[in-house]
Amino acid sequence: MIDDILQLIPPRLTTYNPSSEDAVNALLDRKNCILQTKLDVITWEIRSRLQIRHDNLERLYRSREEVEERLRQLSVDIRYRARDHGDKRVFYEALIKLDAERRSSEVECWRDLVDVLRDFLTVWEAHQQAQARALFLGDA
Repeated sequence: MIDDILQLIPPRLTTYNPSSEDAVNALLDRKNCILQTKLDVITWEIRSRLQIRHDNLERLYRSREEVEERLRQLSVDIRYRARDHGDKRVFYEALIKLDAERRSSEVECWRDLVDVLRDFLTVWEAHQQAQARALFLGDA
């Protein structure tokens, strides 16, 4: 995970040499580079959270399918009087818990994503302002 983040850092951040460039351009370039790296890291965070969400939902979906299959098997046993209808209660409770867990997982994911997206928009705004300053000072 840390290696994935470190790969997002562009090489020019680590090889910064202020004597080779005009000080103002170097400062703006460095700021733009840092902000772009922040955007890349936040984008990676968003993708990672969405992947975790996907994996969790897949796990819950598979669990739900297993419980539903057990219910189908139980229904057959009930028809042949091998089991009682009351035995289904445990499986229906499991389905209810799985659905509640799915909803909870969805809500938690979106709460978390809202915070990350808020950070993304803040950094994106700063990045756009830095680019606008660079353009303005380049034209001046």
